[in-house]
Order: sequence, then structure tokens, then C-alpha cells
Amino acid sequence: MPFSPSTIFDIAVFEADDIAGNDGDAISTWTHQSGSISADMTQSGTAQPLLKKGANGLNSKNVVLFDGVNDFLDFGDVAELDFGTNPFSIFIVMNATTVGGAKGILTKDDTTGAANGLYIYYDSSNIVQYYNGTVQMAAGTVSSTYHMIGFTRSGTGAGGLIPYFDGTAQTAGTEPRTLSNATTASLGRFTDGLFIGGNIAALYIGSSVPSDANRNAFGDYIQTKYGLTIAGAAPLASGRVTNIYMLGG
Repeated sequence: MPFSPSTIFDIAVFEADDIAGNDGDAISTWTHQSGSISADMTQSGTAQPLLKKGANGLNSKNVVLFDGVNDFLDFGDVAELDFGTNPFSIFIVMNATTVGGAKGILTKDDTTGAANGLYIYYDSSNIVQYYNGTVQMAAGTVSSTYHMIGFTRSGTGAGGLIPYFDGTAQTAGTEPRTLSNATTASLGRFTDGLFIGGNIAALYIGSSVPSDANRNAFGDYIQTKYGLTIAGAAPLASGRVTNIYMLGG
């Protein structure tokens, strides 16, 4: 069986390639393809990001373009992102084209990190960070080149949060908080402003930390689908068929 991200990411799989429409269409709803999340991402009015397709996408796959001015998508106060002290995994395929100050990527918090919630953003140097309200934990630097950014938390103990950049683990940190609040979750901004400029091809959210084998199979899936180079990609784990020949007399 070919690998499916839904086998790992039980909360939500959002892939822009699943969005119907024409190149340049405004996006009012980004519907999840699988998972238990209770609300999809929505937007109305002039703040809608745009669907980009074909040569304007990534490896001929759709992406969602955020203009860096006022585009964003909201989930509302989804309980599925109130992880409490439990494990989680989040991976995002994206690039960034607008710099100059912190920009919210996936947040369920405020810009001070005081709301005890999810806080993933990139800073003025385009370094994607996870913020635990006190300490930043860096995944890597994004630019106009696409990358897969990830964060997994196995628990609240020291070193329990691991950032990933294109499949490579970065310096581990700690997320000791009980993540729960009544704040709106947003993709593409902090809830009180600071919008990203760039494109997001996919968002994956799970309620556990993938095994090494599953994470590598997922890396192969991303590498194949989006044409990125992902460390640890495991072709056999993703369901590809490899011919093996026995030579001898």
C-alpha cells in the first residue's frame, strides 16, 4: 500500500493540491482531507489568500499564497490544538518571501506568547521558531526556496520538543506548558496581526510523535510529491516497488 500521511497525522491533513479552482482564485475555505479536527480554515472579504497552480505552484502542485499584508486563514478556537501536556507533531511545507519583523505561521496565542498556546512563526531573519513563552527553538531559515518545517513534542520534559528542517532534527528544546486556551487558531498571522508573505503547500498535524520509520516514509512522500530533498526519506517504507534480481550460475 502506498504511504498516506493520514496514517501519522490523525488531527488534520491539509494539502493545497486538494483545493479546487483556478489559478489566482481567492480561498474562502481550505478543507482538511482527513483527521479529527472540528473546523476547517476559513476567510472572508479582502483578507483571502490566493490559490496558485501549475507553474505558479510547487512541483506542479497547488500552493496557497499569502501576501504579507493582510491574508490569513482562521480555524476558530479548535480544541484539537489544545494539546495540554500530550505529544504532538506539526509539519508545514512552505516558503517565505516577505521579511522584516516576526510573522505568525501557525498560532493559537498572542504576539507576546502569554496565552499558553501554540506559537510557530518566523523572525526578522526568516528563521522559523517555536516559542514556549520564554525560549525560542529554531527549525531553520526559510526563503523563496520551499522547505519542510516540523516540530514534535514527546512530552513536557527537558529536550521533549524537537524541531526539524527538511527531515533533519535540529537542537532539541522544551515545551513544558499545558497548551490550552480560548484563543483563535490562525494560519498566516498572529491573532493580532503580523502576516506572513509566502506560500504554504501543506499542513500536517498529529497527536503523537511519529516513529523514525514513519517519519522517514513521510519524508519520502514529501520528497516525491513536492520535489524537495528530505533527509532520511525511505522509499521502501512508502510503498514503492523495487525490482530485485538474483544473479548467479
